[in-house]
Amino acid sequence: MAKSKVSGVGDTRFFETGYILINGKAFDVEEISINLSRDLNPYHVASQRDPIDQRPGRTKIDFSFKRAFGDKIFLSMFMQNCHFRLALHNNDDPDHPQVVLLTGCRLSQDNIGPVNGGDIVSEDLQGSASGIEFDCNVIKSALTEECDGVCHDYSSSKM
Repeated sequence: MAKSKVSGVGDTRFFETGYILINGKAFDVEEISINLSRDLNPYHVASQRDPIDQRPGRTKIDFSFKRAFGDKIFLSMFMQNCHFRLALHNNDDPDHPQVVLLTGCRLSQDNIGPVNGGDIVSEDLQGSASGIEFDCNVIKSALTEECDGVCHDYSSSKM
């Protein structure tokens, strides 16, 4: 297991396998990806043709994962436009679990297939989140909150 030695950042333990928790229920998934991106807007001043700086714009948090299709929980979450929290846990080192928590998640795509009689039917899911958390104390507190596992209309607030 490799460790990160970035200046000013604590050690990060990289991992290859994991599982996710969604509203307190664990799901075995594969090919988990979290993509953080940000718009960069050029900053110009009077009488200069070229920008003098790049100003950070909106941040976007996208995620995707894949699993064997076994139930319709994610399809239901997609159809009902549910908000949820997604926690990614490190399976490689149970003594030093590293966790990433995505908040305010919604699914944007649920692809089920192939259904051809010869292959395992898989479910490829994609979505976006409104927040990401790396602080283990904050994550622990968030994961211990009561959750009833029912989709609610959270359109006016973040979960």
